[in-house]
Amino acid sequence: MGQQFGPISSQELRNLAQHGTISSYMGRILLACIIALVTQLLPVKQGFCAEGPSAKNSPSASIASVDLEKKIYQLVKDLEYSDQVAQDFVRMVRPWKCDVLYQKLCQAAEDVKQKKISWNQYAQVEEEVVNQLAQKINNEITGDLDSNSKYYDLIFVIKDKKAQCLGCTQLFYILGNSMGLTIQAINVLEHSKGQMPAGWSHVACAIGLHNGKAMQVDLTLRDCVSRAFLFTEEYGKSGNYWEFKDKNNRLDIHPRIQLQGVSSLAAHIYCNRGNTFGKAGKLIEAISDFNKAIELNPKYAQAYCNRGQAYTDSGKADKAITNCTKAIELNPKFALAYNNRGNAYDDLGKSTEAISDFTKAIALNPKCAEAYNNRGTAYTKSGQLDKAIAEYTKAIELNPNYAEAYVNRGNVTLGKMEDAKKDLRKAMKLNPGLKESVKKISDHFKLDL
Repeated sequence: MGQQFGPISSQELRNLAQHGTISSYMGRILLACIIALVTQLLPVKQGFCAEGPSAKNSPSASIASVDLEKKIYQLVKDLEYSDQVAQDFVRMVRPWKCDVLYQKLCQAAEDVKQKKISWNQYAQVEEEVVNQLAQKINNEITGDLDSNSKYYDLIFVIKDKKAQCLGCTQLFYILGNSMGLTIQAINVLEHSKGQMPAGWSHVACAIGLHNGKAMQVDLTLRDCVSRAFLFTEEYGKSGNYWEFKDKNNRLDIHPRIQLQGVSSLAAHIYCNRGNTFGKAGKLIEAISDFNKAIELNPKYAQAYCNRGQAYTDSGKADKAITNCTKAIELNPKFALAYNNRGNAYDDLGKSTEAISDFTKAIALNPKCAEAYNNRGTAYTKSGQLDKAIAEYTKAIELNPNYAEAYVNRGNVTLGKMEDAKKDLRKAMKLNPGLKESVKKISDHFKLDL
């Protein structure tokens, strides 16, 4: 399996000190600190630390290349891709000369062993490699800002040399860990640049350095590599997540995250594939992939939420409510889970519960046009048409291209036939797929559209 964050054992540190890898005086200091970490005496016990660097001799260029490619191949396989994808990935990155960075880290590890450099100096080399690797990937891969695009899948990343956030995270995770960096994926619950669109998820990378500091890498951002920082000085643990202590975010890093291992990163891939199936109407396949994502990461709120929506679309509202409720238990700030549960309540005719959930979704994410539209639908079903029109109008204000909101508002516009016609024509222009729905409304109200 790929490298995961975790403390170095006390026995490993004793072995390092006994074999001269660290000086006796500094060895005793470092040993005492790390043993305290392992025995949970230090605050950083809830964060992460870098794994020990390889202390083998720096390999020759040809040996380094072969060794690196084996590690890359295995890490792709660890993410549950096929042999063919792993082979194609290795072929894609071969011209990038990543073995040069690998040799740089190996040489630095050997220098630590020979007492030529300190651990702080080794961490400086790690920082250099992080920045150089990020630059390499950005030079070779075109970024795709749509988190819902197909470029989360390495099959398409390799084919088109494009990647959205999950594709970028896999690239950096695979290559960096193969080189000897200590990298972990992070599930981003709150983005450094503000509110994410409803339904979007985001992932990036966290790096543990050997001086006890951390970095974040998000290749979808212009300034994609953060400065080094002390993790537990900047973040505090809150339930399943880490939340930034400084509301001003002077480091410009993601303020609410969840640290994830290799199985959780694979879960993201299955969840994205489930979303693709769901959009195509293949609900059985979608639910199967969400099941796999949850199996890999039982605390993955997004997968429960998405499986809930798939159950709603399958006409299984009770199962949808159960799944969305689980997502909310895992992440109480999850606006989309409230929205999706509201949809399920609405399907069961429970307008009061539906309106309550849509209202909670809006409180958590005031820019969620879908929640306003859905609350409008619940108001329509409960006969509160004036409120419904106001909700649809707000949804359109937030998203002027929201075709369904135009249809819904046109359907309930009271005695204003010209306004209704205007909304319905706009809806068809934005989404020709709604033509049949618009025709039914037109025929019912004799709008002659």
